[in-house]
Amino acid sequence: MELEKKITVIHFVYTLYGGVANVAANLMNYQYSKGYNPILAYYEYDEAIDSQLNFSCKKIHVKMKGVPGESMLIGLHIGKIYNEYIKNHPEELVIVHAHNVQTLGTFGNWKKIPLICTLHGFNCVTENVFRKKISDILYRRTISKLIRYDKKITAVSKAIVDAKELIGINKKNEISIIHNFADVCFEKRIKHDLFTIGFVGDLSYAKGWDTIWKAYTMLPKFYRERISFCSAGKEADFSYEWIKNKINSTTVGNNIYYEGYVKNAKIDFIPKLDILIITSRNEGLGLVQIEAMGYGIPVLGRNTGGICEVLNDGYNGFVINDEKDLCDKIIMLYENKKVYSYLSKNALITYQEKFTSKIIMEKYSQIYSEMINKNI
Repeated sequence: MELEKKITVIHFVYTLYGGVANVAANLMNYQYSKGYNPILAYYEYDEAIDSQLNFSCKKIHVKMKGVPGESMLIGLHIGKIYNEYIKNHPEELVIVHAHNVQTLGTFGNWKKIPLICTLHGFNCVTENVFRKKISDILYRRTISKLIRYDKKITAVSKAIVDAKELIGINKKNEISIIHNFADVCFEKRIKHDLFTIGFVGDLSYAKGWDTIWKAYTMLPKFYRERISFCSAGKEADFSYEWIKNKINSTTVGNNIYYEGYVKNAKIDFIPKLDILIITSRNEGLGLVQIEAMGYGIPVLGRNTGGICEVLNDGYNGFVINDEKDLCDKIIMLYENKKVYSYLSKNALITYQEKFTSKIIMEKYSQIYSEMINKNI
């Protein structure tokens, strides 16, 4: 689409760490290359975003005051920033792209704003039943407002749209499913001596790191000496100390490593893996599995959330049921080079046919075009 008028897209991301920020950065890089003017608005800063962006973009820090319940009102900032920008740049067409309902808040003055909202994951996950119930009500309320105000809503997986949190919402079929995408170079895969299994994500119970640990301890000594386990991610909750202590005091082998927070895992961590493990107990659609497949790396993952919208059991990886199943699949892929090669080849094909920036951005471009035509 040729741009006759300068188009600015203000991306609202709650935190600049993690998969959501990486997806936003991918979108911004592509938009910049096509002549758009992407701007990044955020609440929590993380320097990792700078390694993801291919250009120097304007950043707007939305400062929170720490008032109880303030998160319900953060959508007010969207209206304020949008109105200030169009006041100072009347010659531009401005669109707001909010990443997750979290950035909109329950109450916000975005009714008259050209707005796209992408749902990257599921609503609040908590064992507190009352808190979960209230959170789900507010979540549905915000989604319903978006539909009622005729805003564009996308979700990165069908699993998010089908989630129980969205049951009962009218016109839910108007939510467009646009998967995540990544730009990787297969030729940049890193060669190494040991067969390497990797995990990328917060070290938390929600991400299922305990499953990986149990699978590792089940491996016979022969395989523990020949297979390396690496993990990269931030300390997330109390389970981190448990994980760290397990690694430091392990008596089952020396080839298990925690590399800490890696700023650009797509380049500095994932390419050295032979297998990527995704043990999340719930996952919208992890960007990391798409990045891994772009390098021809097979994925072993749980059948939860949107994981199996990318992972095809027996074609580009395997679905795992528990730690024993994970252990068995690792041994099988280590021993059977023919099966490994088959999965690796198909992982790359899956990426090339479905998850490149060109393929996914064509879908986003249609959404943006509809929004632009409505507001010219």
